[in-house]
Amino acid sequence: MQWLVIRLISITVAGAAPGLDESAPDFPYYPFPRGTGTSRRAKPACSRGASSRQFIAPRRVASSAAVKPLEDDTAPVRLGTAAELLGYVAVAPLIVCLAGEAALSGYAGRELAQRGAIAWGAVLLASTGAVHWGLALARRLPPTAARMTAAAAPALLAASAVVVGGQRALALLTVGFGLFWLYEHRSLGRLLPGAYLGLRRNLSLATCTLLALTMIASDAAGLQ
Repeated sequence: MQWLVIRLISITVAGAAPGLDESAPDFPYYPFPRGTGTSRRAKPACSRGASSRQFIAPRRVASSAAVKPLEDDTAPVRLGTAAELLGYVAVAPLIVCLAGEAALSGYAGRELAQRGAIAWGAVLLASTGAVHWGLALARRLPPTAARMTAAAAPALLAASAVVVGGQRALALLTVGFGLFWLYEHRSLGRLLPGAYLGLRRNLSLATCTLLALTMIASDAAGLQ
């Protein structure tokens, strides 16, 4: 029995010896082909694969070129603080004239405050059309005949208000500011900057309100 066990062990070790010996010849049925195993002879293939990856990486980096901004992207998204402040300060004289009509007791003083409101409102209304003239000269707006006529209309209304005078002048200025803002918003909304349209909306609303209140105060003071 012992002889049989020793014989089986010797046969098993002898059969496994060719697989453990590195110097043993390769047989045709060896499952792994040459050059793909984990031995030292397979390292040159890995080095070639690394060089191919190093060649691909610069191509991906070079293909991601920086995108140049468009001309419209460089435009400011809002007006400057000084420009906005100046626009709101320009409405202040109308507040002073309204306060003058309410605070002054004499007829002459109230009439002077009313004429001041009419004169300053006419200046503001004419300046709104002057902005469109400047945009047309700078080629920011197409200088068509209709747009040039619309740009001249505020100045004509302002001059008419100064000539008429009284509460009718205040009413004419109020209607002129409202109509011109509607024209800018409806007809030129896609051509004018959004920040400018927002500022014009606020200023037009404030101006129309102050002119309407001045007209009510004039009627209460007995002014024409």
